[in-house]
Amino acid sequence: MSDGGPRLTREDMRRLREIEEQRLAQITKQVDQESKKEQKQRENFYRKERKKLEKQEKKTAKRSRVAEKRQIKERSSFLTKAIIIVGILLAVLFACAIFL
Repeated sequence: MSDGGPRLTREDMRRLREIEEQRLAQITKQVDQESKKEQKQRENFYRKERKKLEKQEKKTAKRSRVAEKRQIKERSSFLTKAIIIVGILLAVLFACAIFL
């Protein structure tokens, strides 16, 4: 039973436990700091990406109401002209079909 080696007293065991707790606390603190650093890097990356997307959206959103209304007016006038031309062609076709 006796090893002949030094035996640990309660005080020595308490000191060892305190040292181990300090090491554990230090390790957890380091892990927390690293995770916070990684999270901050991720947030910065996504913030930069979001800014890039916002800039792109601002560039594409430079249309004005006046320009849009002008485009709509041009499109509607073109369609109206096309409908009139098709109507005239149909009338000519029916006239040719009736008289021939």
